[in-house]
Amino acid sequence: MFTIGINDDVTNLSLTNSRVLDLIPADTFQAKFWGFGSDGTVGANKAAIKIIGDHTDKYVQAAFEYDSKKSGGLTISHLRFGDSPITSEYMTATLDFVACHNMTYVRK
Repeated sequence: MFTIGINDDVTNLSLTNSRVLDLIPADTFQAKFWGFGSDGTVGANKAAIKIIGDHTDKYVQAAFEYDSKKSGGLTISHLRFGDSPITSEYMTATLDFVACHNMTYVRK
């Protein structure tokens, strides 16, 4: 018995994972947007992914993270679209596009 991807400091039977596995089809575009609560980033991303899904033959997926603050908190939008079905149940990791809509986040 062994584990991969976590450091098992109890049994010491861990195998190191030397690379990140990307199971997303190669034709899938992945983007992540960092926004500031109430700045319009989430709304714009919801509208954009809906337009792509409604008016192209692309498959789409979107997930959104919100800070507990209603306005002024961190928001993160994860968008995927491509020619193949998207069945990923996790947030974006290997990105084709990154946007940061608040310079404060760049400096952290």
